[in-house]
Amino acid sequence: MNSLFYWHNELVNIWTHLAPGCIYIALLLEQFLVGSFNSWDDIMYIFMLTSVMYAYLSSALFHCLVCHSEEFAIWSVRCDMVGIVAHLVGMCAYIIHSMWKCDPYRMKTAFARIALTFAILTYVCTTKEFTNKRYKAIKPIPFIIFGLVLMYPMWVWAADPTIIGATPGIKDTVIAWCT
Repeated sequence: MNSLFYWHNELVNIWTHLAPGCIYIALLLEQFLVGSFNSWDDIMYIFMLTSVMYAYLSSALFHCLVCHSEEFAIWSVRCDMVGIVAHLVGMCAYIIHSMWKCDPYRMKTAFARIALTFAILTYVCTTKEFTNKRYKAIKPIPFIIFGLVLMYPMWVWAADPTIIGATPGIKDTVIAWCT
């Protein structure tokens, strides 16, 4: 707890992750208290908010614990890695749901690809070897691959000639395409 207020090299990292995490907690509370759960849009929005909130809070926890014992540091870096993966999944799942809600088959295949890649990346990121400092230089590689896998459905959507809005060459919202 002292790490939150003690001046040290991780203080800015802690607060730049803790503050947005708290904002996402407030957004989630607002959604639960005032919002509705009438559609998949609402559920996907909650999923996105939850995943981003976890990412920020797990990163704040990592920065709080990284300077403590090696056991806490290893545990917290694993939580932080899962948070990064969750953030990517939550944001991309929400975007893919919005883009492909009129094409359930493509949306399901995109979600299956996300789930499989999420499981693999979570396993890789939480292994003892991956959290070792020796592999620091190659740590971005799985995230780059994951990002490309997540971007594929978005590229397909952007290249689809049937999804052109009223202005030639510019995509309107998915709602306009569905109607």
